Amino acid sequence: MMNNPMTLNELVTVTEQARDSYRPAWHRVIQSAL
Repeated sequence: MMNNPMTLNELVTVTEQARDSYRPAWHRVIQSAL
């Protein structure tokens, strides 16, 4: 993995977007399981 600032920033952005998009789905999974 290269230590490229742009690559790291892109990785952080993708991670934040994934976290925000998975949060509602995760709550849905928890509610379905209960």
